[in-house]
Amino acid sequence: MSDPAQTRLTLKPGMPRTGAVDGAWWPSSRDLVAEVPALVAAFPATAGRVQRVGFGRSLWDAVPHRTRGWADGKRIGLDGFAAFAPDVVWVATSITGSAPLFLLVVPPDTAPGTAAAILRRAGSAENLETPAELLAGSPPATEAAAPGEQAMASSHG
Repeated sequence: MSDPAQTRLTLKPGMPRTGAVDGAWWPSSRDLVAEVPALVAAFPATAGRVQRVGFGRSLWDAVPHRTRGWADGKRIGLDGFAAFAPDVVWVATSITGSAPLFLLVVPPDTAPGTAAAILRRAGSAENLETPAELLAGSPPATEAAAPGEQAMASSHG
């Protein structure tokens, strides 16, 4: 098992198709071509072999059109879109095929403690948060409120 402090990818256990994202990825840089091998290496065998990665061009350093990344001697298709959500990548694997996994992209310059918390939340089977909520760095109000505050909020609704 890898050191949790070094974890850069989390997937929901059993990969349920719930919520806005299926997990999160914390790349080391904004150089997607350089980051693809680490992403592929982090994917568990149970998720299948990574075949394609779709991404929003605005988040990453320039990636040439029709680019192929390489990981473990295999080509990985990289599909960049101008109008794609910048804080998400989609990953098609040999198992997911035409129903790719959507991963929140935690910005590379995020503090390690904050990144670890975001990765944990995004990879939780119960997570239904949007990318914006996850990146805001605090749990939803229902989880953050103390028990007394929750009771007060429900009695005023």
